[in-house]
Amino acid sequence: MRSARTHRRTLAATLSAAAFAAATLLSTASALAHEGDIALAVVNNRLVTGISEQVGTSEWVVPNGQRVFLGELDAAGFAADPGLFAGPTGSASGPLTLPAGGLIAFNIRTSLLAWNGAGFTATDHAMRLEFAAGALAATTPTTPAMVPGFGISTGTGAFDEHWDFFLTRAAGVLQTGIYLLELDLFLAGSSVQGAEPIWLVMNFGDTEENHEFAEEWVETNLVPSPGAAGLLALGGLAAARRRRN
Repeated sequence: MRSARTHRRTLAATLSAAAFAAATLLSTASALAHEGDIALAVVNNRLVTGISEQVGTSEWVVPNGQRVFLGELDAAGFAADPGLFAGPTGSASGPLTLPAGGLIAFNIRTSLLAWNGAGFTATDHAMRLEFAAGALAATTPTTPAMVPGFGISTGTGAFDEHWDFFLTRAAGVLQTGIYLLELDLFLAGSSVQGAEPIWLVMNFGDTEENHEFAEEWVETNLVPSPGAAGLLALGGLAAARRRRN
């Protein structure tokens, strides 16, 4: 696992002193946990994403609206991270579990994109997501379009599952690079509003430096900055859980 990120957005110009303190707290948590699972929680009847990472013997979960997540593909183009997590514990602000007996589902929002050093452009590669040894599967389209994914049971609401990611190419060998996958997450059949879109920045054999550049480009160019009120509301939602075996 790579060392923690140190970059953070400067919010002092637009936030009050209290909001800036909350934003600093969240940014620090992000630096500590930027590469963990995609943490999920329901806040004000909306699914919210965040960060999850092991700190000591516990895993901190901060549903702070984090929307960019990193993954490392192996030499065959496979990865099982980032996963999805909703903790079995809660905080003063409420439980961090999902509704029991539901389905956490996703849509693929567009075709896979590839990093060109200055942004992301079209590629002839695709990304396939699988679960249950391929019994459930969805693949990015060849041209921009939304593709339905599939749902995974939330069980009791304490949720820790991982998709399998496979980088594919119809013609030729896989090309070293950094690939961008954009998803919608939602609770299927629920009145809970879906989460804001998220982006997975997946590295296939490229450098650490380029992976960081690509991540920062997505955060700067694709992710809207949250408002002060949202930062304060989400700042109180933090919990710890034991690392899964």
